[in-house]
Amino acid sequence: MTRPRTLRSTPRVLTASIVLAACGAADDSTGPGSVSGKADDPDGMIEQGVALSSSSVQALGGDLSSVRPEIDAFVVGDPLPPSTYLKPMSALGYYGPLGPYGPLGVLGPVGDGSWTASSWIGLSAPWDSFATLLTDAGGPLSTSGPLGPNGPLGDAYWDDLAARESSLTPAFLRQLEPGGLFAPLGPIGPLGALGATGPLGPVGAHGHEADEVGSWTGKCHGKDPRNAGGVCRVVTVKWARNDTRVFELFEDYEESFAQTMPDNDTSFMVQGRIDGDEVDSYPMHAGELQMVTVLAFGAWTKWPFATAMLLLGESATLGFAIPPFVPGAVFPFNLYQHTASFDDVDLVLDIEVDGKLQSITADSADVVDWISVQVPAGAIVTAHVSVASRWRAPWRVVDADYRLFVVGSPPWLTSTNVGGAHQFLVDYQQ
Repeated sequence: MTRPRTLRSTPRVLTASIVLAACGAADDSTGPGSVSGKADDPDGMIEQGVALSSSSVQALGGDLSSVRPEIDAFVVGDPLPPSTYLKPMSALGYYGPLGPYGPLGVLGPVGDGSWTASSWIGLSAPWDSFATLLTDAGGPLSTSGPLGPNGPLGDAYWDDLAARESSLTPAFLRQLEPGGLFAPLGPIGPLGALGATGPLGPVGAHGHEADEVGSWTGKCHGKDPRNAGGVCRVVTVKWARNDTRVFELFEDYEESFAQTMPDNDTSFMVQGRIDGDEVDSYPMHAGELQMVTVLAFGAWTKWPFATAMLLLGESATLGFAIPPFVPGAVFPFNLYQHTASFDDVDLVLDIEVDGKLQSITADSADVVDWISVQVPAGAIVTAHVSVASRWRAPWRVVDADYRLFVVGSPPWLTSTNVGGAHQFLVDYQQ
């Protein structure tokens, strides 16, 4: 294979709204100024893929003049400029929905803690037969559920949301689409219907039981060659009267198993640990044209949840600027240092196509790192996770644990209607 080419960022709390709109959908048009990236090839092959990352979004420096369609506001009547919501204390930062204090963190519904919903679901016997009955009654895996045409993966949902939520501007909803500034918060991200908290994941309605390495076992939903040997990898969902769609299940894999799995797909999470300067690598395969979104953050934080919410509240009063002090703390611990309050987990994504390797890096220090990129069918993708720095305090007794999330979109959610300097092209022919 050829030597990899590293692609780096090119220079150039809507909390309630973001949680509400955590799974968007794109239409078929191409917005003005968008990066060219044809993603509807019937064989799933593309010569170039549109990519963006936490680093490329932060490289804008709050300058949204290059973003198309133009952004005037994200919320109707909001006195704050749209660039406010790209600040480290806002939607894409550690205190936002994608960070360790959000639904994907250790206090959320997914994990191995005794307080998590997924742990309690895992204590029960497989209930896949009941899940089938639930689906027949219009449950989460039916055509009426979030994976169906009227759910957040279809256009109708977003047309209805735009009509009902008059406070949200079309510009905000557009930025949740693939290629948008808030893409990891949208339909292709880990908070969406395809991700960790959706119907395909550890708290989903499939009824499967996870084995010791995290593989789903039991009676599989739908006949597919990927469901073999008692392990279920995909589910078939009725989309319309004579149409079905196949979705990859979302697994919570054991760390060493995911690192050595020869045929992993692009739908899983890992709760891992890094000792010293090691790099953890996770290979996976794109079975079809996909927009692959990868996100990672340190599991443990310097400040507990209650203090973090006070910090976030203080920041909100300052226009989401980084606050100078920690509420309730005493000197010298009351001096807030943003980048020293979290483990800085970096990402590198290697993409191999026909023996040629491209590499994308996300190494932002003050926000959660993520990468989103169009990849052709058959691409071999490897996510490399490392820790650039660790927060330090006299009370720290935990290792550098992290959480990695990988979500691969279906082919119809790979085109981008958004353009701007936060995007760049990956040339799979070089």
